[in-house]
Amino acid sequence: MRIFTKRNLGFRNPDSGEIIIVRKFTFEEVPDWIKLDPMFAWAISSGDIRNADPDTDVETEDDSHEAKTGLEGKNKKELLILATERGIEVNDKMKVDEIKAALLAGAEE
Repeated sequence: MRIFTKRNLGFRNPDSGEIIIVRKFTFEEVPDWIKLDPMFAWAISSGDIRNADPDTDVETEDDSHEAKTGLEGKNKKELLILATERGIEVNDKMKVDEIKAALLAGAEE
């Protein structure tokens, strides 16, 4: 399952005790068992996790937010220019997903 997180979070596998840590403003591939951790339900309800994989059954507030903000289909150069125009600190070493996450976070503030 692929998710986008707005804060650093940790999830514990109830069977093995394994801990998965996800970092804020990143797209992460995580195992399906994180749905069993109560922290996951809290993070979904608070909006700190968004679904990044349309094939999963995670309910989020708005999975088409990227399309509504005009980021969908833009290349890295276009995203860098847009971030600069909006006064959002990014650099050319960042991945496209990271730039989009920074733009989305900046739009919510």
